[in-house]
Amino acid sequence: MTENLAASQLEDLRHIPRSALVDLLWRTLGLQSHPEHTDVIIGVAAVRVLRNNPNRIAWTIINHSSTSIFLGFTAEITIGSGFYLAPNGSSIQFKVRDDAAMVIDEIYAISAGAGLTVSAIETIIDDVKRG
Repeated sequence: MTENLAASQLEDLRHIPRSALVDLLWRTLGLQSHPEHTDVIIGVAAVRVLRNNPNRIAWTIINHSSTSIFLGFTAEITIGSGFYLAPNGSSIQFKVRDDAAMVIDEIYAISAGAGLTVSAIETIIDDVKRG
């Protein structure tokens, strides 16, 4: 796959067969993308879950813990403010089509408990069709 290659290397790989979905995205949206997964430990102080990334077009954060987590766009997030993420597998998703430029912003999390795990899954653009 092309997941770990620089955008400049992708042009040379377009002759290699890809899945029907990848081809459809290339033809209709003019882009190639890949997922990135990160697990982050959340605690009683704000922790950055996602860095600012102008190449990100979607993200999902999943709360694997048994305690509620709160998400926000700044490190000043406090318990009880921002986006509420219920315990035991709940998730929140932002997509560029629905949420515009907020998709690229940093995301922070905080909780009343320590040592809590969330998973962050991002969709990152590799290459954009020109012309």
